[in-house]
Amino acid sequence: MAQIEGIEVRHLRVWWQCGWAVTTDPALDGEACDDGRTLRLFDEEREFSLTSNHFARNDGVPFRAEDVFGWFPPTDLVGQRFAHEDADHVGRAVWVTVAGDGPTRTWLLVAITLHRASQRGAQMTTVVHSAEGLAWALALWRGVRYDPEEGARTAGVAPVAPR
Repeated sequence: MAQIEGIEVRHLRVWWQCGWAVTTDPALDGEACDDGRTLRLFDEEREFSLTSNHFARNDGVPFRAEDVFGWFPPTDLVGQRFAHEDADHVGRAVWVTVAGDGPTRTWLLVAITLHRASQRGAQMTTVVHSAEGLAWALALWRGVRYDPEEGARTAGVAPVAPR
C-alpha cells in the first residue's frame, strides 16, 4: 500500500459472533468458547469476550432496554460507570479493578449492549493489566455493532473467523 503523507493507515480485523461485529487490530487471536456461544479475542496483554443473547419479556409486555439496565450493572459491582447510545444500540458498562496475586491488579470493563430493534444483546468482558487499557476497552465496546442480516445468517453458528 502506498504511503500517504500525513495519514496513518491502520489495518483492522472484523470478527463476527451471531450477528455482532467486533472490529479489532490484527494482533488479537480468537477462538470460540462455551460450545460456540462466546467469542474470545486475546493477546498477551488483553482479552475480550462476547456472548450473544436474545432478550424478551415473558409477561407479554414489549421489551425495553430499561428491563436490562434496571439491574445491570449490578449495584454491588463498584467502579466507574459508562453509558453508550446511538440510533440502533444502547449500552452500559462498569470499569472495575480486581486484586491479583501480590501487587498485580487486573482491570475489567463489564458491559452489555442491546440492539433496539432485534432485542439482541451482547454481554462483554474486557480484561487488561493496566489502568491505561481503559481507552482501548471503551473504544472496543462502543464499536461493537449488531447486523440483523448477519445475525439471521449466523444464528447458532460458532464465531466466524475474520474477513
